This record gives sequence, C-alpha cells and structure tokens, in this order.
Amino acid sequence: MPHAARTYPIVFSAAAPTVPFAVVGLRENENLFVDATGNWRDDAYIPAYVRRYPFCLVETDQSAANGPERLIPEKLHLVVAGDFDKIPE
Repeated sequence: MPHAARTYPIVFSAAAPTVPFAVVGLRENENLFVDATGNWRDDAYIPAYVRRYPFCLVETDQSAANGPERLIPEKLHLVVAGDFDKIPE
C-alpha cells in the first residue's frame, strides 16, 4: 500500500472488518486519475488489481464437494474476465 498512498488519499471503512479504500474521485463514476480517453495518468500509481487484468484469482469453497477435492477446504482458481476479447476460443 505504500505506493498507492503516495498517489491516492486512503480512507477506512467504518464497518468491521476495517478495510482501506483509495479515493479516486468525489462523484459517482468519477476517476480523477484516468483521462478522458480511459488511460491512467502518467504520474498515477496503477493498482495491482488493474495491472493484472484480465486475470483474477478466485477463492472457492470445496466443503460441499463429494470427491477428493473435499479434503481441500479452499482452492484458488485462475480466471479470465468474460469481457476480454484477446484470447481466441
């Protein structure tokens, strides 16, 4: 988070568990760190969540499974965003 804190104001949620959030704008659908063409400003830190696009790790609960995978309570799966059109079918 040190890199993000240099670029974005950081606030914390009031509800438990307390979670940090980066403030990118003050209005709905506003991001002051992205220009009109949708590109990140050169001086802005690009969050890891955005840099990894279109890939994402998803945690699944295997406790209801019937096979040997039920012995592993949680697994991580690599998924690709459904709107990413650069991977051939």
